[in-house]
Amino acid sequence: MAARNCYEKDSWVDYARGLGAAEKREAMEAHLSCGCELCRRQAALWGSLAATARAEAAYEPCPDTMRLARAIFARRVPEQAKSPIQIFARLVYDSFRDPLPAGLRAADRPSQARFEAEHYSVDLHLNRERVDREIGAGRMVLVGQIEHSSHPGKGLADLPVLLVSGSQVVACGLSNERGEFHLEYDPRTRPRLRIPVEADRRIEIRLPQSNQWGTT
Repeated sequence: MAARNCYEKDSWVDYARGLGAAEKREAMEAHLSCGCELCRRQAALWGSLAATARAEAAYEPCPDTMRLARAIFARRVPEQAKSPIQIFARLVYDSFRDPLPAGLRAADRPSQARFEAEHYSVDLHLNRERVDREIGAGRMVLVGQIEHSSHPGKGLADLPVLLVSGSQVVACGLSNERGEFHLEYDPRTRPRLRIPVEADRRIEIRLPQSNQWGTT
């Protein structure tokens, strides 16, 4: 219960938002200067919330973030619909099977592969950026491009590209106008590549645990 002569919560909300008559605001400021602890806490609380709300209203996310969010939500399946169909891509080319050049260790060898999934093709280049060559620490760099067979040479723009480990998204990006994308990740997460190409269909590609593609 508010102490006698204290202002109610609604008054302090208006005060924090800069609303109300000037005379009342001056009276409230005078009341605060008298040392009322209860009203001081009310003014501080609502003033902090109002400042946070103003900061959020003024925040402008970067354009790439907005494009990625719009692309992902545009392809979300309605709750009443069935789960998206997973299209597991087929490996059609694997550079790891090519002869290894003299003097090059397998662990240092970049990998290139091509996958096909129905009418789509996905070219991938995988390389390890090492931090410590002795322990093999570092991040994996994945560069890829997705195309549709009916439009050879023309990429698919603004597709969300996700790296998923279990139920968590460990990295995400957006394809450019050429269908190209770039992702980096910790190889210990052992992710798979997911590309929602239609509202109810998504391509799934299992990535290697190291610089080896293996089979899918």
